[in-house]
Amino acid sequence: MQKSILVLVALLGAVSCQEPCGFRVNITDGETATITSPNYPEQYPNNADCLWSVHATDLSHLSVSCPVVDLQWTIFGCVDTLSFSDAENFNQQPSYCGNKKPPSILGFGDTVFINFLSDNTWTDNGFNCSITARKVDGDPDCECGVAHTAPGRIHNGTTVAKHQYPWLGFLQVKDTSPAEVLCGATIISSHYVLTSALCATGFNSDGIRVRFGEHDLMNNNESPPHKIYDIEQIKVHPDFNRTTLQNDLALIRVGEEILFEPNIYPACLPDGPLELAAGDSVIAAGWGPVSNGASMATLPRQTSLDIDPTDNAACSALLPPRYAVGEGQFCTTTLDGSDVCTGDFGGPVFLSQNDKFVLAGISSFNTECGSGKPTVHSRADFYKSWILAETADSIKCGAV
Repeated sequence: MQKSILVLVALLGAVSCQEPCGFRVNITDGETATITSPNYPEQYPNNADCLWSVHATDLSHLSVSCPVVDLQWTIFGCVDTLSFSDAENFNQQPSYCGNKKPPSILGFGDTVFINFLSDNTWTDNGFNCSITARKVDGDPDCECGVAHTAPGRIHNGTTVAKHQYPWLGFLQVKDTSPAEVLCGATIISSHYVLTSALCATGFNSDGIRVRFGEHDLMNNNESPPHKIYDIEQIKVHPDFNRTTLQNDLALIRVGEEILFEPNIYPACLPDGPLELAAGDSVIAAGWGPVSNGASMATLPRQTSLDIDPTDNAACSALLPPRYAVGEGQFCTTTLDGSDVCTGDFGGPVFLSQNDKFVLAGISSFNTECGSGKPTVHSRADFYKSWILAETADSIKCGAV
């Protein structure tokens, strides 16, 4: 049976997998495997336990689309289930039932496992899913963290050159022109951007969009054009504390793939622990005001922030009592009056490393921008394992 399936893939670019109930299918770039419940489109049988695996033999990445899902459920949850995983263990994976469809997903790498279970009561009409293999331009050899212009000397809010940092973006109020900037954001993969948890949970996501490839907020005809993405899902760090602002970071999954282009490109995550020593500096950028009480900028600006020479305990002593700077955070100061301000929080803080820019963290908070008091940032290296685990269903650029 499997041999005839593989021949059909080669001839037609598609394969229908119905009997037996689960097996392995190999496909290559441009081919699609169709996985359906047994007897589809008729009702599936009771006590089904099906496991399929789809493998891209040419290292293509796989996308999943399920236009039809009709599985038994109750008000208490799923009864019959459809699950996807990049391994044969489905314990930590979400299950789909009723008419709930999985999001269109890239990033299972070259293998996807599909599991379907039904119980011994009533059944429905089942599901129809397509798994497509395709190669992504530049992956896995695309380069993250490549700036289009060297930063040069940065002081007191220097204007960022056009698309200088293509991973730089922001959250905006839906349908505002010019865009009303809420917080900064950073591209880290084909479907995810990183921002602060305080920002991601501070607004109704239905009224928020994610914007990248932007430069001049007053010019809607820039070339190449900016892109605006709907928010599909917000993943807040499970230990985020709104009072202390510990673990202040969140991942936003956008509703469509972020295609990497010259003006839209991901930042690099750190290879390992970063040595953020006193005397070093990091770059912060965004559309926030250059000083406390000033208007939002129409062009992105950048500033160089000095790593605080004190330890985290001493930094905490300069902040209100409710804040205790932890091991997942670091502090910066500035003496020239430039700083991270409203509209910049959630945005990237990065440094140059081996001719690339590496994400050191995201800006979390300060008590008064430009006052000489510390600004606190969430460390990218400390949270890297969480970031990678939560973005496993997406494509990343460069080594991670």
